[in-house]
Order: sequence, then C-alpha cells, then structure tokens
Amino acid sequence: MLAPRHGGLRLQECLVPELTIRSTAPVVAEVAISSAKWVGLRCRIQASASAARLVADIREMIGDKASSVVSKPKEIEADGQTSLLVSHDRNTGKEATVVLVDASDNVVAKFATKIGK
Repeated sequence: MLAPRHGGLRLQECLVPELTIRSTAPVVAEVAISSAKWVGLRCRIQASASAARLVADIREMIGDKASSVVSKPKEIEADGQTSLLVSHDRNTGKEATVVLVDASDNVVAKFATKIGK
C-alpha cells in the first residue's frame, strides 16, 4: 500500500490568526479624592491624577444624580483638580458627599464633607 502524498501547503497551514480584544469600558486606575476644601460655597477638590476625565459632583445621596447640590458637575482636570459651586446657600452646613463618576454615571470615588465647612 502506498502512503498518501502531501499535496503541498493548504491555506489553513499558512495563516496564523491574530485576535485583538478591546474593552469599551473605560480603564480607571486607583482613583481617590484626597481633599475637599471650602471657600464659602465653592468646594476645591483635589483628586489623584488618574481621576482626569472623570466628573466631580456633590450629592446628598451618593448614587442619585438628582440629589446634586451644585450648579453644574465638572470634569476633573489633568492635574486632578477642579472646583464646584453649590447653587443655594440654604445647603450650608448640610452633610453631603463629593463623588467622582465615570461616563456611565458609576461612582468611582467618594469623599464625605459638610457644605461650606
């Protein structure tokens, strides 16, 4: 009996598949808020540099963006800083939380504070 002959290379023997997998979720490193200092109703926030592109907000209830007490949430700058202005002075002295949220409004860092203090 004759051994079967190899007819040369087939396409499957020549190609090596290469897969590239990418996540649509943003990569967030260790994110932390190191300080929240008040000057009147303006809160100056210092976060880790890895917090850049996240949005800072001050909320009465952490997970509820409707409980925000600021005029407008703001993006953290490349140096990790931003400042937020509380919209009404009736909130002075209230307990609140400074939060950093990603594009999907997921809270990635929080810092307890007292408004104006």
